Amino acid sequence: MPTIPHVVRHSLKNILFPTDFSPASSVALALALALARTDGSTLLLVRAISPEPHRQLITDRLSAPDDRLREDARHKLSNFTRSLGAASFKGLLEQGDLEAVIPTIIHEHDADLAVLGTHGRRGVSKLMLGSDAERIYRSTPCPVLT
Repeated sequence: MPTIPHVVRHSLKNILFPTDFSPASSVALALALALARTDGSTLLLVRAISPEPHRQLITDRLSAPDDRLREDARHKLSNFTRSLGAASFKGLLEQGDLEAVIPTIIHEHDADLAVLGTHGRRGVSKLMLGSDAERIYRSTPCPVLT
């Protein structure tokens, strides 16, 4: 007599959502929210601020430009999260390269899935500008949904 296979359903406890506040991120946010609400997951909204290139004279470096970039990102993250309603979320603002920041956050917060928007660049624009989405999914130790 054949047996019915046992299906294991994995729940998502933490969903990582890296954002650059673009329209592509807004579209992906709807999907991330739906997944988070379905599983009762916490949505980890992450904005990574790229480090500035090293200046020749470290003593000439002023913190004001860094503070402005961070404050601008904090303001955008706050505005971005207003649409989340009752969803459980954490807003995380980090400074560093995506390839270093994202895996660290996944490890620290036990993220089960990463959801991100992509601009769909091709050809020369992708060659010149690169693809943050590609950099993220190449460095991420969990499944990625784009």
